[in-house]
Amino acid sequence: MNFGHLHVSYVPGLDRRRISSASTPYLHSLIQSYPNARIDTLPTTEHLPTILTGVPPHRHGLWGPLLRPKNGPDGLGARLFDILPDAVATTMQCGRHYLFGPFDGATLPPRRRRRFEWLRFKYMKGDFHTAVSQALNGSETIFTRLPGEATRYVYQEDLEKLDQQLADIASGDFRLEVLEAHCLDRVQHWWLHDEDKVAECYRKFDRFLRRLHMKCIENDICLMLISDHGMERVQHSIDLKKALKGSQVPANSYEIFIEPSKATIWFHDPASRERLEASLRDLEGGEVLSREDLARYGLHFEDGRYGDLYFYARPGFSIFPSDFYQPLANLVQGLLDWQQRPRINDPCHKGEHGYLPEHECEAGLLIIANKEEAIPERIRLVDIAPKIMDLVQVSGLGERGTLQHQ
Repeated sequence: MNFGHLHVSYVPGLDRRRISSASTPYLHSLIQSYPNARIDTLPTTEHLPTILTGVPPHRHGLWGPLLRPKNGPDGLGARLFDILPDAVATTMQCGRHYLFGPFDGATLPPRRRRRFEWLRFKYMKGDFHTAVSQALNGSETIFTRLPGEATRYVYQEDLEKLDQQLADIASGDFRLEVLEAHCLDRVQHWWLHDEDKVAECYRKFDRFLRRLHMKCIENDICLMLISDHGMERVQHSIDLKKALKGSQVPANSYEIFIEPSKATIWFHDPASRERLEASLRDLEGGEVLSREDLARYGLHFEDGRYGDLYFYARPGFSIFPSDFYQPLANLVQGLLDWQQRPRINDPCHKGEHGYLPEHECEAGLLIIANKEEAIPERIRLVDIAPKIMDLVQVSGLGERGTLQHQ
């Protein structure tokens, strides 16, 4: 069958290890019936820019924060804001960002927030929803090769609203439609300690997927399902901020940005790097990589703007507190979203991803519901965009053409 329309469901956090005939019967049947592949991923929590562009992060540039040149605050207001205690400043900042958006780095004190340039796709999606025909940070995407009216990008983060979303998607109105269903990722970050709850959510998603596939068949649309990582149960937390203080390395000799599964460090002098690196290597639950070490994952950053040293948590560990934690913001998010409710009592993640790619929880999954297609058993993130372009019959995108020609 020659499909002219493609629906892509991007479902981060859909863990291939949880797929079985008992727990997710329809998803299991898709794997048994259609071409599918394991996706080898990258050491980051944000894979979507690579999926959309077909090029690695050192090409598209969306790899967390870049370090800016050190400058003082602009204007009297900013200087006065810096005088405030961090808890007060971040509370005011979170309130303003929640009301007016986007919520980018609001949990960081302003004096630290100014040190970074934010190049995270999750903070760009507000504009991207209304302008999918534009390049992503200067790189072409799967959307730029098609007329704007032929494409659509839809985002849904609430599992309970997926069925409502079904009425609007996979209707054959677009040659390329992408649904980002971010709900399983969110649920598992906060509920992975509760197996019954997680199993219930997987069953709900499985029922949604069956209905979505039936609608795709009815409307002559090819369905592609992508998950770029699984999720590991968090058993232990790492208090990295406490460890940094205990290292006795002066805080003004380095800059750091802490995520729940990774910390990025920039150094101002070699002696501090040597001492802090030795201290981090002795820290239980993590592993240390240099910028040069990232080359083994196909990442080739030419300078230290994206970091000099990285501390990655090991599976089962999460770094807490991170730079995304702020007590008031944590409480508000827990109250407003049932999927994040457990964070009210315990703000540390219950499930984590973003570990190094060799760990099994980081393996992704791709399914193409078209028996005429052929794909290798293992592919890379950069292989996905060329394959999408092939399915919508548009010239290739990315670095190496379509999968069939590799």
